[in-house]
Amino acid sequence: MEAQSPSLTNIAEKMDGNSNSSYKKIQRFVKKVDLKRLLLRFYQEDAEFVIGDPTEMERYKAPKTSYVGVLNDGKTASG
Repeated sequence: MEAQSPSLTNIAEKMDGNSNSSYKKIQRFVKKVDLKRLLLRFYQEDAEFVIGDPTEMERYKAPKTSYVGVLNDGKTASG
């Protein structure tokens, strides 16, 4: 919370001791826990709004669009 950032690097910098060691501690912790389940403990259903990264949220009502990944010439971009 003190880092006020979700960045592991920023969190490690605010921890006591060497920031490189702290970063490795965080990585080991993240590998051990179910991070999604842990973070859901912070979710408050009755909150007026929720801040989140929409790329990580399932969007059930989002329309399917046929133009995503299509170039101006109407052809799908090759990988």
